[in-house]
Amino acid sequence: MTYLKRIAGLKPQVRTTFMFFTAMIAAFAFPTSARYNALHGPLALCGLFASMAFTRSCSNAAAKLLALRASDMVRVADIGSLRLPTSQWALKMFAALGHDRMEAACRAAFRSCTAAARARGMIPERPLGLIDGHSAPYYGKKGDERFTVRSKSKDGTTTFDMFLTSAIRAGPYLLHTGMRRVCRGVPTAEYLGDILAQNREARIVCSHWLVDRQFFNVAAMHEFGKADEYFLMYARMTPGVKKELAEYLAGRRDAMSEYIVKSGRAKFVGTLVFVRKMKTKKDGTVEEVVLPFYSNLPWHLLEKAIRGLPIELKKRWAHETGLRVAKLSKLMTTSNNPSIRTGFFGLSLLAENLWAATDHLAEVQRREEGRIPLRKEPPADDELGDARCLAEKTRYNLSSKEFLSLIISEAARLLTMDKQSQDDYTKMAVDENWQLISPMVPKRRTITGADASGLPRWG
Repeated sequence: MTYLKRIAGLKPQVRTTFMFFTAMIAAFAFPTSARYNALHGPLALCGLFASMAFTRSCSNAAAKLLALRASDMVRVADIGSLRLPTSQWALKMFAALGHDRMEAACRAAFRSCTAAARARGMIPERPLGLIDGHSAPYYGKKGDERFTVRSKSKDGTTTFDMFLTSAIRAGPYLLHTGMRRVCRGVPTAEYLGDILAQNREARIVCSHWLVDRQFFNVAAMHEFGKADEYFLMYARMTPGVKKELAEYLAGRRDAMSEYIVKSGRAKFVGTLVFVRKMKTKKDGTVEEVVLPFYSNLPWHLLEKAIRGLPIELKKRWAHETGLRVAKLSKLMTTSNNPSIRTGFFGLSLLAENLWAATDHLAEVQRREEGRIPLRKEPPADDELGDARCLAEKTRYNLSSKEFLSLIISEAARLLTMDKQSQDDYTKMAVDENWQLISPMVPKRRTITGADASGLPRWG
């Protein structure tokens, strides 16, 4: 099959995904006009978002690319009659929504993507969960400082947009399931609790969460405990952990034993595990290193997780790779508006989810036509779960950039229609996907007293 035939064969899956994307953006409740003489609606926003992700550029350059694609689909004489969205209009929609409602919309959008993935059979019964932090350089001189954090110098700045994200392994795919913007002066553990709550809302039950050492503190561990969730994390080399490591190397301590993490009067009881690993140095020599891990998994499950640690770490790296892929499709802006910056980061993650869903649809169709088994069930005694929803696959049907290019073409095709036809398409998209779209219902409470920051918190 030639490349063009293969891409043409993927258009039905792309159109299915674009229809879901349109319904999801319509649920954001952007203040688009519903008057008969209004020029643009959710469909126009979808086209601009896809164009920005494809070019990894600002909205102005993306609007030009979308206009070029649309002009190729009509006669030269009809180009003057096209009414395409401008970058100023799109940014106005984002700014008008406000940061609180933007976070609520992104929260609902992740639930919607999870519901769609579950309906398509993508999500295992007990997937492996991954939680990580992501920082983006911030160079603005103005703006609300509450929405940025300070850290060590990187890329010419000490100020960053910081986000906490969650994802699950869905067979060969990575699905982003939650996101929160980290604000200055607010403990990370508060956001961790909300991330876990977002996954409960989406009915995601993970075998355990694989997290980084930034959560090696009592407050974060208690959030996992309160949510009745298991975790496996790298341990910080605190004085107590260093002492335990010395005893392990001296043969006076087992590789796996109980360990108490303390912070003031608070404490958390878990299991500290030392894992030996061969590491290749830059000069080509190989040396053995000992890595410390900490977990609240029951011992029999922790032993299984440690035995499969190379695979676990590969899944962890896959999450970081997924964030890098999302970064390659990140919607860029020089705006200081936190609503715009948060929304653009969320849409970058959602774009990767939509790509995974489209590739999954194409893979299922390919295997059905070739009578290739779809599923690979886990052993009956596999309490850690994480079953692959698709049997082993070595390559994707389309790359992220190919997917975004096809999405732009679909958006351009629809935007060449008259406004009434565009509105009819949006209504049809919402009607066909209403059971998957989560309502945007933010629950807020204001923290008062010593912890008052003026920032919205989820109740």
